[in-house]
Amino acid sequence: MKDIMDLYVFPTRELMKQRNCGENDRYTFDVFINRVISDFTAGLTAIGDLEKFFIIYRLMSDAVRKQFKYFKDVKIGYAKAISSLISELKMQGIMPDDLVQLLPRTEKYEDLVLIYSLYNDFLKNNMLYDKEDRYLLAMDNIRDYVKQYDRVIFVDFYDITKIQLNLMAKVDPKALQENDPLISNINRLYVYEAWDRTAEVYNLAHQILKDIKQGLRCEDMAIVIREPALYADYLNSVFKKAGIPLGQDIREPILRNPFVKGFMVALKGIKNSYFEAFDVPDYPMTFSQWNEYVLKKLQEAGYPDRLIDVDSDLEYYKRDIEAYGAVEDFLGKINRISAITGEFVQIGIERYVDQLKEFLKDMTYCREISRGGISIISPTGMRGLRFKKVYVLGLVEGEYPRAFISDWLIKDDHRRLLNEKGYSIDTLDGLIKRERLTLDYIMASSEEIYVSYPDIIEGNKPSLISDYVSLMAEHSKAVSTASVDFDDVFVYDIGIDVPDTRGIITADLRPIFDNYVFSPTSLEKYIQCPYRFLLGEILCISPAEDNEFNAAVEGSVYHSVLSRFVSNHKNGFEAQDEQKYINEIVAILDEVLSEKGVDRLFDNKRVYQLMRNDMMNTLSDFLKNQLKIWENREYLPYKTEYFFGGNKEFRINNIPFKGFIDRIDRSADGRFVVYDYKKNTTPSFGEIINFENIQLPLYIMAVQQLLGEVVSGGFISIKKGTVDPIMVRDPSLPFAKRKRKGKFTKEDWDKFFEDFAQNISGIYNDIISNKFPIQPKRCPKTNAYGAFCEYADICVYEGSDI
Repeated sequence: MKDIMDLYVFPTRELMKQRNCGENDRYTFDVFINRVISDFTAGLTAIGDLEKFFIIYRLMSDAVRKQFKYFKDVKIGYAKAISSLISELKMQGIMPDDLVQLLPRTEKYEDLVLIYSLYNDFLKNNMLYDKEDRYLLAMDNIRDYVKQYDRVIFVDFYDITKIQLNLMAKVDPKALQENDPLISNINRLYVYEAWDRTAEVYNLAHQILKDIKQGLRCEDMAIVIREPALYADYLNSVFKKAGIPLGQDIREPILRNPFVKGFMVALKGIKNSYFEAFDVPDYPMTFSQWNEYVLKKLQEAGYPDRLIDVDSDLEYYKRDIEAYGAVEDFLGKINRISAITGEFVQIGIERYVDQLKEFLKDMTYCREISRGGISIISPTGMRGLRFKKVYVLGLVEGEYPRAFISDWLIKDDHRRLLNEKGYSIDTLDGLIKRERLTLDYIMASSEEIYVSYPDIIEGNKPSLISDYVSLMAEHSKAVSTASVDFDDVFVYDIGIDVPDTRGIITADLRPIFDNYVFSPTSLEKYIQCPYRFLLGEILCISPAEDNEFNAAVEGSVYHSVLSRFVSNHKNGFEAQDEQKYINEIVAILDEVLSEKGVDRLFDNKRVYQLMRNDMMNTLSDFLKNQLKIWENREYLPYKTEYFFGGNKEFRINNIPFKGFIDRIDRSADGRFVVYDYKKNTTPSFGEIINFENIQLPLYIMAVQQLLGEVVSGGFISIKKGTVDPIMVRDPSLPFAKRKRKGKFTKEDWDKFFEDFAQNISGIYNDIISNKFPIQPKRCPKTNAYGAFCEYADICVYEGSDI
């Protein structure tokens, strides 16, 4: 018996992921259409919405002087509206000749028919096709494509467009529709009234974190928003602080990007942090000629490579490189279309900038690529989906449901006239019904639904709660309501149950430390913040895994590269071999980046390459600065990444320690200099003698105990390319003569380390005596640029004395 082979077609990717179709083929509707037409688009070029709009704008510019009666002025807004209307008409299968028969003869409609005809002719003459043409191509070829299947099952479409119905008719008798009943099954509805959108999103973060603690996974939840642009900034910032991953790319309006703002104002002759003022031509050019001018200026200014020099913060760097790519892609597309359409109108710089802003007004760029998390879905996208819990934001009249207005191009009464002829083009009544249908999608999606709305919206205007809230309440078995203000929610606990004693632990901790070996880093954590030590070393709370390139990864790469490089040159360096050393250290950098898989942390390969180039330049500059110092052969590299502890047991007053020392140099007579690498800023002498930085003194003690006499200890700044011998015991050393602080006599040196050992013992006794006050010495909540803490988001300390 022949196996039945079915094809399942879904309206959305999310629904396709949720449904099990066995071994049958399954596609989204758009992918299905693309497969149907794949053999029939050879020699044709697909265009997107941007190219479509620009073609219409160009056609209107060319024809307005000759033929138009209604659209006597060419405006970008007109072209955008007409572009959307043509998409809507094509989706209904309404062609220009049909419009002539269906609509009254008015100047506006005659112009619309003319533009529509010019557009279709332009596509045909230039071997182009738009998104809607795909459906028309599929109409002629779908029957042959589905011969390989026994049935073609369209799942949970509910709201079927005219062209989708026509395609299904072509597939008959194989076409089947399977729509699950839209039955509300809400056991519990939670309604939250928030002061504003900020409080609304903070409260949502609270609730999701509680639900995660109770066992819900990201795939069990969905956030539904009708107007996502109103919530994007709040969700991105609050959820990032809370450690809640979002399952969608973070997109922002491109005109809000600082780099784009910078080049816009530079075109007007204003200097900024990104650009010198452009020397703009004072003669007019066509739009595409201005585009070429802009691209040339960007290249002359050194972009995109120069972005790393503007701001070395990787997050901002990635943001700007994505925006640069989006602008470059936009200008390239426009110029390619202009090469086909031709251009005749020349404009000055002021008008060019204004037009460019208008073109970019609705354009977004991807600021951050999602790595998976809670889905953010539109109400329309909820059709057929099922979740354990759904959270709906923005239940405000005018937002959800949206306040629809009549289309000005084809008025509502004429739209109804079209529908009387068998079409299903949008009318106000139809849009309202379709919006109401999306509420049914939501109410059928989960037994537990959380909804919220802000009292105050943009412009400090009061809002009106959506009528949909009462409709949902009518279909719910139980309803709970609450009001939240910003003060109620802006500080949130993400999962640590802090004892009421706030830092006092009554258990005996001595057994924990019977076999515990301290590291300099762990002890320094206690010195800076005892509570941080408690969370990490005693409660063993691990921060969320970070799969991104960050300061820790960067520091690890630098340390590994320098360790290997210095190990290769224990006999010293020759300044004249500078280029050879640079080539070597760059090769080592590439090896380390590959071994650590750093390239896999970047979604944008251009960003990775620029990051790699920046590290290469940093190491090259560092090497040039160091060669003159290293040429002194009195002290040569002896050990790198030297491990102490384990077999090389090291104790201070019987307290065991372990760790790695970045670099140890040795003289011919067996004396040592200890170095600790720092990426940028190095600790001060005051931090050493005040017992705020213990790593370097502890390393010196380890070398003195395990290897021999230490005459100096210092820091090497990789970014600055400097060597700071901050502790010097031998005043005869060349670098000691230049120092005013940090020079010790033998007696002072011995006394310092005697006191240092006693301080270590005192800290150890505080730890085993359960002393973990929450008040820190250094904290990112009070020292924004002087501290880092992996537990900042879960700490109860709020930046004031307790």
